[in-house]
Amino acid sequence: MIGELVFLELAPDRGSEYVEDTLSKALDLCTAHDAQLLFVDFAQEGGWRHHPFMSRLMQLAPVSCMGLYPDPLMIDGLMFDPIGAFSAHAEDSVRPEAWPPRPYRTSPVSLPTTPSTSCARDI
Repeated sequence: MIGELVFLELAPDRGSEYVEDTLSKALDLCTAHDAQLLFVDFAQEGGWRHHPFMSRLMQLAPVSCMGLYPDPLMIDGLMFDPIGAFSAHAEDSVRPEAWPPRPYRTSPVSLPTTPSTSCARDI
């Protein structure tokens, strides 16, 4: 093993383009050391989606990439179950109190009643 990088999506039910920076670093490291990229492939577990951004980058990669099944494993003398851990993360994220804060407009908006020739308007 020549290195380890970790990326965790904020929304557990969809992949984002934000993985690209971390995955590019891992691919660069593998390329420099003529190594194979190993990753935990959660899509091998029934019902989990493939990560479209990871898949695209790995298809274009100059190195071999192999997904590993997310089997439970021993870490520092304790069993770690990746599916259980990320399922719990997904369940926690559906609770409204776990959602990240979002900006909401709290004052009413008045729209102009006359037509305008400008596309840009302050609302």
